[in-house]
Amino acid sequence: GRTEWMKLYGVLFGTEEEADLVFEKQEQAFLEVNPDELENKSVVIFYISPKGNLHVRNADDYMTKMFELAGGEYVFSDLNPGETGTEVMEMEAFYERAKDAEYIIYMYNMGGRPETLADFLSYNELLSDFKAVEKNNVWCTTPEFFQLSHSLGEMIKEFNEVLKLEDESQDQFNYLFKLK
Repeated sequence: GRTEWMKLYGVLFGTEEEADLVFEKQEQAFLEVNPDELENKSVVIFYISPKGNLHVRNADDYMTKMFELAGGEYVFSDLNPGETGTEVMEMEAFYERAKDAEYIIYMYNMGGRPETLADFLSYNELLSDFKAVEKNNVWCTTPEFFQLSHSLGEMIKEFNEVLKLEDESQDQFNYLFKLK
């Protein structure tokens, strides 16, 4: 739905053909995703604000839905169903539910900008005990992630590729980068 805005912009600016091509490209990328190839790839999506508040994406937020479409199982799929955005959560409660998640997706722009895994772990000592940290599966959104609504099909395809990754050498994508 967010990518369909391209069609409206095309009408408004007299570039309907170009907008339709952008939309079709995203639709094709999305159709190439096969989430059934993945089993039990648990994901948690969050950030820690500069004030130290931990924010978890709600169950029906577009980011959680994108990872689910990519084949991930969102750990907090029962958190505020029907709501988008985030919910503030205490670190201990977050830890209890998310410690076994296989993938951490950290929202880079929202909660500081960790450049390394050590930067990320400095936010709270409990983070070092997460399964995703042990498995080297801590990813951050890229700085421009939230500005892009014209490439959501490619994003979902990329998320699927990250969840299927077997090769540790690939750590930089267009929309996510791995913290090392």
